[in-house]
Amino acid sequence: MFRSQISNLIPLFLTGLLSAQVPGEAKKAKDARVVLDAWHQESPRAEERTLHFVLWTPNNRELPHQHEARLGRIMEHLQNFYGKEMDRLGFGPRSINLPRDPDGQVKIHLIKGDHPTAHYQKSSGSDIRKECLPVLRKAGINAHAPASHTYDLGKKFTSLTGSSGIAAGKRGSVQFEIKGDGKTLWRSKTLQAGNLAPYKVDLKGVNKIELLTHPTNDGSASDWALWLAPTLESK
Repeated sequence: MFRSQISNLIPLFLTGLLSAQVPGEAKKAKDARVVLDAWHQESPRAEERTLHFVLWTPNNRELPHQHEARLGRIMEHLQNFYGKEMDRLGFGPRSINLPRDPDGQVKIHLIKGDHPTAHYQKSSGSDIRKECLPVLRKAGINAHAPASHTYDLGKKFTSLTGSSGIAAGKRGSVQFEIKGDGKTLWRSKTLQAGNLAPYKVDLKGVNKIELLTHPTNDGSASDWALWLAPTLESK
């Protein structure tokens, strides 16, 4: 009973604590809006991004009791907090988008590790990420080469713009390709970390697009490929 009461009070406590104004934040927010408003006027783009969640655990550990409902409530509290703070600072009620399942609950990707707890160390982050890749790739989230993501457009869009590149600090090399109805519409040169390849692809009459990442001769171990701000423009 006591634990339940405390857990219910925590979101309220955090909201009150985090809502305290930071000295000078109003001026910083105003200056940021000037820069952002000018950028939006020059490059107006309607974008919708979603924050995805992974709950990973070693294979000898059970997931916490009612983990999905509990994590969902935490993320909804954070979503509400960000929305209120953005609105308070003059940006409007903007916040993070939460992925939902058909029942309206926050969607969480559950992943069991390949090994027990004792196998993992502080340096095991890369190994854990590799264990998550198959699930993320199947869900169309990660683009570690080789990867392919297909989207049905229904001939409703005129163009796709954005950039592609490799995550900073990685030593791999990747080629990116965009196909429309099976035909190559754009392909990058071989890219390494620190290089970006912008693209603008004509999608008039295209029903289905495919975003592909291809490993090169150096293998795929460090091919952390990124599709950056892909934006569809409609008719």
